[in-house]
Amino acid sequence: MTKLVVSISVTPIGTADTSVSKYVREVISILQKAGLKYRVGAGFTDVEIDSFETLARLLSEFHTALTKMGVKRMSTLLTSSPP
Repeated sequence: MTKLVVSISVTPIGTADTSVSKYVREVISILQKAGLKYRVGAGFTDVEIDSFETLARLLSEFHTALTKMGVKRMSTLLTSSPP
């Protein structure tokens, strides 16, 4: 049961590459593996979650994956609204 729709933007900072497409692909892969409903937009990805624990787990997975890809810093923005 969806309790919350969260718009998430994770922006890598200080990478050598100006493109963020490989990072977006990685985050989308994590969402797909989690089996969550999502919609990719121009600046944010809307994700349907059931709890704040799910959100915390996702953010941790995103940050861990991007760090393994060489991202040293990132900016994360969240907004939420009822489903």
